[in-house]
Amino acid sequence: MAQGGNPNPDQLWSFGADEAATVNDVAIDADGKIPTAVQADGSAVSTDDEEVFAWNVQRSPDSSTPVLRVDPSPGIGDPEGLGVVAIEANPGGKGDFIAVGNEGSSDNTENNVHVYRRSSGPGSGSNVTYAGDRAAPDGAVQEIWFLDRDTMLVEHEDALSLFESQRSTVYEEVSEGRWTDADETILDVDASRTSDRIALLTGEQEDQTSDVEVTLRLFETNNGALESIAGTWTVTQNEMEGHVALSDDGDNVLVGTSGNTIYYTGLHDNGGDEPGLRFSEFPWSTNGPADVSEVATGPDGAVFAAGFDNAQMFVYERTNRTDDGPRAERAFDRPIDTGQPVQEAAFADGSRTLYALGAGLMAFHEQQFQPGEEVRPLWMLPNVNAFAASEDAQRITVASDEGGDGVVNTYERSYGADVSVDVPDSVEPGRSFNVSATIQNQGSSLDRYRLSIPDLDGSWTVEAPEDPLELLPGETGNTTLTVTPSSTQAPGEVTFTVDAVSQESPAKTAVGSQQATLTVRELHAAGLEVDTSQRSIGQGNSITLEPEVTNAGNTREPITLRVGQDAAWTVSIDGDETSRSSTTLDAGGSQDRTVTVSAPSDAAKGTRNTFTLSAQPQDGGTSERADVAVVVEPSYGAAFQVPTETVDVDPGQTVNTEVTIVNDGNTRDTFTVNAASEASNPQNLWGTDLSSTSITLDGDGEETITVTTDVPRQAQPGETATVTLEATSSATGDQVGEASYELAVPEETEDSPTSLALALAAVGLAAVALRRRTR
Repeated sequence: MAQGGNPNPDQLWSFGADEAATVNDVAIDADGKIPTAVQADGSAVSTDDEEVFAWNVQRSPDSSTPVLRVDPSPGIGDPEGLGVVAIEANPGGKGDFIAVGNEGSSDNTENNVHVYRRSSGPGSGSNVTYAGDRAAPDGAVQEIWFLDRDTMLVEHEDALSLFESQRSTVYEEVSEGRWTDADETILDVDASRTSDRIALLTGEQEDQTSDVEVTLRLFETNNGALESIAGTWTVTQNEMEGHVALSDDGDNVLVGTSGNTIYYTGLHDNGGDEPGLRFSEFPWSTNGPADVSEVATGPDGAVFAAGFDNAQMFVYERTNRTDDGPRAERAFDRPIDTGQPVQEAAFADGSRTLYALGAGLMAFHEQQFQPGEEVRPLWMLPNVNAFAASEDAQRITVASDEGGDGVVNTYERSYGADVSVDVPDSVEPGRSFNVSATIQNQGSSLDRYRLSIPDLDGSWTVEAPEDPLELLPGETGNTTLTVTPSSTQAPGEVTFTVDAVSQESPAKTAVGSQQATLTVRELHAAGLEVDTSQRSIGQGNSITLEPEVTNAGNTREPITLRVGQDAAWTVSIDGDETSRSSTTLDAGGSQDRTVTVSAPSDAAKGTRNTFTLSAQPQDGGTSERADVAVVVEPSYGAAFQVPTETVDVDPGQTVNTEVTIVNDGNTRDTFTVNAASEASNPQNLWGTDLSSTSITLDGDGEETITVTTDVPRQAQPGETATVTLEATSSATGDQVGEASYELAVPEETEDSPTSLALALAAVGLAAVALRRRTR
């Protein structure tokens, strides 16, 4: 059981080795699909039990059947023991190659590396072929790395060797890819997964009573050669012990010594042709004297861990890097209790997951490393001899002893969540409510959860927090969704499922769920949309409003449109003179209506009338209203009251005609008046003048002026003249009124004054002539 009651990862597959056998080493490819294992004989098992196993991990009923079983492998002969195993697991590696090293023989004749090649895709049966063995005369094989598909690094007791593939199946040792020194003992080696760099830690001691000089070297592989970079770094201690870890980028090195001191460095520019090594020393107290038992670093060296032989482990983080060397501090104050000295440690999934093999195989997450916090494993597997984790920490293969028998198990990270939700008993359509959820992480590692409601109608909206809820295994937290039902959702019960979706699982699937039921209430509501901008209207004119009426409820019912009006104004809806009209609409349905309002013909300028339009459901509920202001705009005009009949005049007469001008607009205005006459005989000029040419009047005001016309003396009977008056508004500059009347010299008749005058004149002339004759 995992400590604290947290669940272990899911067991995918288990394979039992032969009775009383021990599984010495395991390996796994980058994707976690092909775990391998080496079974050694132990003290009481014959060499016939030397076997190599490899499996393709599948979730099929026969997934426990090995894909490869070599019993014994061709070419192995009669080895002393199989000790270490490696699989092509560098990033992007497909696990096509498997290498196995012998534990060693006294005469070094059987210290070989055995290579296998997978000849076809996973899951196709026994598809691994033996590619032969390579001699390793420098002592037992301690570790094997695939630096890439074509390059293999082997650590012996006394040497490092590079092998390169030939014809894609056979690995040959490269003469320049070898390091050995008769005076130095290899203490530890680590190889970068993404660069060509290798860290080698050695110890040299003149005799058993002298101090040990520990030396660090960095190499780069170049065309099969091991090229030294950055010079060397040395430290003196009293024991032949040391551990080294190299970050995946090859730029950061961590060294643990036989004292309670670790050394950390990053490569830096030392002004020469090669990067230099400059270490920071971190002598941490570990509650008493203790030696470093294991070191591990994250991919970029920003996080690293050190285990001590007093069953304590510390995690450190880099705070900065300067020309004076890197700086680091412990990520938390308390040590991790590992039960037994840490034998092996490794980071996976970047630096997020840390595995440590102490009293059992333990897993930790970076979020646990907080100052002042007591750190306990996410889970622990007991009786583990060796482990190998996939690059993304999704799968891990472990070798265990169960009752003295060797067992190989492959586990997969488990995901799960217990979800409980709280929702209101009833909700209103279109109005948001909260779904409160409590989630407990029932998986085997830290997880981040987002809530979703996949089975809601698409017209509902769901808003989730921007950041997911982050929980360690066994931890409980709360989060909330904001849900808005469709405004037209029919009344009644609605049942939906709230899912907790893991953001850490590869497929981001739901790992926990809970159903919830609530009641959607019946809603009576109406909506109204109309342009509420102010309108202008002339006296006696009309304007049109176009409101849209909506049934905003969730049941079919009549929606009434009302228009509040001034009694002097008239209102019609859709052509009918009425201020109220209803139409039946489905839930969510709408209809355009036409409202016409008319102003009185005598409406004063600036008169403001506000029309209140409202939409109301017949059965009560929520209504909506809008106000539209209508303002009577200024009007400008003038009218003349002139004689309607022709005015008779005499030649040489001065005629005064009274004319009244009326302001026909609804606002005060000043008019400029002009008068002109047009005679029927162009030879005669009828002069015209006005008593006033500028007249200011209020709306509907009037004033009388005199038009004076001079009749020509030579005007003949029957001649006429038309007098035209024009009024121009000073407000607009436009002519706003015009009128005309006619003056005429009457035609001659016997009774006409002109004929009588002529007759009298003739009589007078005759009398004068008679008197003259009489004399």
